[in-house]
Formats: sequence, C-alpha cells, structure tokens
Amino acid sequence: MTVEWDLDPYPSNLELSKVVALKNPQVRVAMLSGFGHRIEFFQYYKPKGKPYPKNFRLCDCGITHIALEVTDIENHYEDLLHKGVKLNCPPQIVRNTAKVTYCPSRGMGEKPSPLGEDFSMPSAGTKSLFL
Repeated sequence: MTVEWDLDPYPSNLELSKVVALKNPQVRVAMLSGFGHRIEFFQYYKPKGKPYPKNFRLCDCGITHIALEVTDIENHYEDLLHKGVKLNCPPQIVRNTAKVTYCPSRGMGEKPSPLGEDFSMPSAGTKSLFL
C-alpha cells in the first residue's frame, strides 16, 4: 500500500463539522491505496477523545469508521434514512473532491440492521463516501 495523501492538519470547515457532528474539529486525515482499494485514516486532535479505561482489552476499542465509495450518494442517503438509519447530515462536499455523510450508529454490528439481509452497497464509482 502507498500513502496517497496525508493532510496534517486537515483544514477544519463547516462541512466537516456537519459530517462528524463536532464543533470545529481539528484532525489529521490520510489515504492509503493499494490492491485496488483505498483506506482512510482519521485522527482527532480536538476535541480530545475520552481515554481508554486502564483495563481495556483490544477487542473493546473497535474501529471508528469505514468509508465506502459509492455512486449516487443522494439516493443512498434517502434510502438509508427511509430504512431508519441515523446519519449526521445530508451529503456534504469536503476537500472539493468528495461528497460525504457519516453514520454515527455503530449499532450496525450490535443490533439487527435496519438495512435488511439483502442490502449491499454499490461497487466503487464516483467519489462519494459513506463514513
């Protein structure tokens, strides 16, 4: 894998604040690519996250998010809302290169998904991301 880009610090803006539902976040964002896939890494400087408990186990921390590249994000956004999925905001253009929204519900793996068993995201296409 190779580092496609690394923005440290990433410029905070109103759209990013809406997507992550935090006021004036300060973050570092990096994109790795390889093997036909891309992985985005996100690190928050501000606001500071809560510390892990002293007795946390590796299985307790989890993954904060996975971004999926999709086509026609607006229709997917509306479909997910209709199925009861909570999203922070309508899709926002960030970095002048991608339209994104964020699903803060980590409940997808913790309770039955409102998406149903037959749900699948489309294959990669234009730069629209569900985070």
